[in-house]
Amino acid sequence: MQSYHQMNNWRVITDPNDKFPDALPAKLLNACGFITQWVVSYFEGEQLLSLKEHLELAYGFGPLHPMQITIHPDDHLSYPGDPDLHPLTIFELNETPSPTRCIVYNYGIVAIIENGTTFITRMD
Repeated sequence: MQSYHQMNNWRVITDPNDKFPDALPAKLLNACGFITQWVVSYFEGEQLLSLKEHLELAYGFGPLHPMQITIHPDDHLSYPGDPDLHPLTIFELNETPSPTRCIVYNYGIVAIIENGTTFITRMD
């Protein structure tokens, strides 16, 4: 069940692809673990670092490592031989010309999209 919440200069969308019809928005946000808290602190703060750098510091386990996985226009992920992963939650900072986005999937997989660049990693 898709849910959309607009804050001051950012928004959060839970279940954007309607793939988790029985999950309440709070359950999907809880499934994102600490990532929710880290992204919100970035969006509500001064953004002195990039979102990727902020998450790397908040995570605290050294550099984030990229995953070689395909992200599609509807934001689902695919990898040969694995089932597709659909977003649990999308966090989006309303910037122009392109918004900074953090897309959270099951298994701690996160897509960070900023300045036209996509970085996919696992933060478990």
